[in-house]
Amino acid sequence: MMKLSRREYSRILAAADREQARALSELIMRTHRVRSLRPAQKTLAMIQMREPVSASLFYLGEALCCECMVEVERSTGFSVMMGDDFEKVTAAAVVDAAFAAGVPETEELTKRLLEMDRAQKAARMHRNSEIIKSKVEFSAMGEG
Repeated sequence: MMKLSRREYSRILAAADREQARALSELIMRTHRVRSLRPAQKTLAMIQMREPVSASLFYLGEALCCECMVEVERSTGFSVMMGDDFEKVTAAAVVDAAFAAGVPETEELTKRLLEMDRAQKAARMHRNSEIIKSKVEFSAMGEG
């Protein structure tokens, strides 16, 4: 089975809802002890952007985030997400720790994450197709 990188499963979890993330973490918590190293807490993160003309970096401002760190089988899992959903960020940290520990359930986690990714992509394509229907061609507006 395909192996997901940390970047890939983090992207999928960030787009998932709380219930989906919790279902994945419960798969791990059923058979493994999860120890909280840093309970979910609110924090602020600076948002860095690149100015398109000069390509220089600047800080756009701060965003409210939530972070959490847990341990599964002596491996650390960490998650930071925008917003203040403590449950979701904790679940994502558990999934991260499970992948870091290489627990047997990672194959099932990968399968479920790939299914979630396919559903997210399909929803995004549908949303984009709805948006594109309302696109206005300004160059064609004056022609008649």
